[in-house]
Amino acid sequence: MSLETGTYFITSNYSNGIVGRNTANDGEQIFSLPPFSDPQQWEIIKLCDGYSLRIGGTETAELNGMVHALTHDQPMAESWDIKPHEQHGPNMYTIEKLDGSLGWVMAAEEIFAPISVQPIVATKSLPPHYLPPCLFQIIKVE
Repeated sequence: MSLETGTYFITSNYSNGIVGRNTANDGEQIFSLPPFSDPQQWEIIKLCDGYSLRIGGTETAELNGMVHALTHDQPMAESWDIKPHEQHGPNMYTIEKLDGSLGWVMAAEEIFAPISVQPIVATKSLPPHYLPPCLFQIIKVE
């Protein structure tokens, strides 16, 4: 099911951590935060081609192989493709570059692991099955 423009929570299927900015550092890099953290709200905006993902009012992009919030004078924001994968359960998605070459992947299962941008790993079965580091639960804020 495709997402409509709105406010959402994003959690990692791999670590069950809340995906957001770690304000203890520069607040730019996106991490998997502890599950007991206050959930950070994401603004997901449906575009003609993909989605804009914003957190704390800032857009996101890949910088040096990691997902970052663009808080300073940095390159233009990226549009992302959010693909549903119901075979993994409700509200499960991959977040990929528009060309499908790379996507959001948990760098490690530990808390405060960064969200990297790398190839999405899946089986060749139909439907394909994705590894947990590649899957994110996206739930609309009510």
